Amino acid sequence: MRNLFVITCWCLVLTQTHAQKRIHVSGKISGFNSTEPTYVDFGGKLQQFMPAEDGSFSVDASIRELPGTIRFVTPTAKGKIINKTPLIWVASDSVKVNVDWLKQTFQSSATTPFQSTSEKIEALKPKEQIDFTLNNSSSVVSLYFANMLKKDIAIDDLKKFCLNVKSEFGNTDYFKRIETYVAAKSLPTLKKGETVKDFTLPDKDGNQIQVIKENNQPKLIALFSSSCQYSIASIALVEQISKLPNNNFELITIWDDSDKETWLTAYQDKKQKITWTNLWDGFEFASTYFELSMLPTFYVVNADGKLTDVIEGVSKASLKRIKKIVQPEP
Repeated sequence: MRNLFVITCWCLVLTQTHAQKRIHVSGKISGFNSTEPTYVDFGGKLQQFMPAEDGSFSVDASIRELPGTIRFVTPTAKGKIINKTPLIWVASDSVKVNVDWLKQTFQSSATTPFQSTSEKIEALKPKEQIDFTLNNSSSVVSLYFANMLKKDIAIDDLKKFCLNVKSEFGNTDYFKRIETYVAAKSLPTLKKGETVKDFTLPDKDGNQIQVIKENNQPKLIALFSSSCQYSIASIALVEQISKLPNNNFELITIWDDSDKETWLTAYQDKKQKITWTNLWDGFEFASTYFELSMLPTFYVVNADGKLTDVIEGVSKASLKRIKKIVQPEP
C-alpha cells in the first residue's frame, strides 16, 4: 500500500504542467538550398517552413516552456535529421536568428546565458556529456541534457542528480521528465503474470484517474500517440470493442503526446468518438513503466491486476487476438 500511496502522490505533483508558450522566430538564412526541406525544431516539435528568395523567414509555433530550445534542421531522404545549427536557447516569445546554412552557425538577437554552456556540452563526446551534466546539476542546461541522455545514465546516478537540483528548477518540464523516468524505472520490471502497479494520470479536465484500481474488472489499456496514424486508426477498434455485447472490460487509452494541446486538439473528428477512460501521459510514466517499444500497443490486465498479454501494432491477427480476449467464444 505504501508504494501505491507514493506513486499516486508523486503523479499528482507531476500534473501541474506549464501552458504552451507561443513563440515567433524570424530572420534570414544564407546559403540554403531551396530544394532542401527546411525545419525548425521547437523543443522536439518539427515545423517546416520555406524561406523567401532572399533567405528571410518568419515562423510562429508553440514551445513547451521558456527558456527553451530551437534548432534549424533538415531531414534526409531516409528520415535522418541533420542539424544545421547548434541548439539555440531562447528566453522570450520573439527572437531574430540569422543562420549560415553551409557553416552551420547562427547569430541571435537574444543571446542567453545558457548558450555557451549548451554548445560546450554539444561539443563533448557522449560519456563526457554525461559526466559534465551530472556534475553541474544547478543549471537548466544540465537539466535539458540530463533529460535527453537519461536512458544512457544509471538510475542511481540520476537519483543523485535529482537530489542536487535546486528547488527553483523543480517545476521545469526537464526536471519532471527526469523524475518521472526515475520513478518508473525504480519499479520492478513488468512481465506477464506480474501485478501492475497502480498510478494516476490526468484526464482532459485535469482530474487524476487511477489506472489500475482494485475494482475486480479486467482492463484493456492501449498506449497511443497523436503522431502515430495507426494509433488514430485504432480508435475505431476500441470503439468497436466498447460496443460488444456482454463486454466487461474496462477500456483505457493513454496518449504519450509531449504536450496537452496536441492531445486535446489533434484529430478531434476521431477522438470525439472516445467514450471510455482517456488519459494523458505527458511525462511518459506509462510508456516508460510498460517499456513501450511500438505504437500502438495493447496491454491486457486481468481482474486481479496482473498483466496477462501484450499485443503490439495493428494487424488482422492482432485485431482478432484482441477481440477474442475481450469477448471469448462460449
